[in-house]
Amino acid sequence: MSAPKRGINGEIYYAIYNVVAKKYQFGICAYSKRAAIKKLFSEIGSDAYKYRFQARRVGIKHPYAQHFERLNSQKKTNKDCTPS
Repeated sequence: MSAPKRGINGEIYYAIYNVVAKKYQFGICAYSKRAAIKKLFSEIGSDAYKYRFQARRVGIKHPYAQHFERLNSQKKTNKDCTPS
């Protein structure tokens, strides 16, 4: 059986892949291709226009996806703990 590709609630993750270096870079992960590319532009600026960068789908077991989920769960718990 293959590794699960989606999160618990059916989330799909995308990370930035460098075609020339053949590896994922910048630690960028998002729920959509558009959001991943937007984060890439904010990270490196206009160099993101180069053909070498692609937003590729990653599975839930990928380290970037796991880190992304940890950050999102911390944000949710911090919002729940803020006094009103």
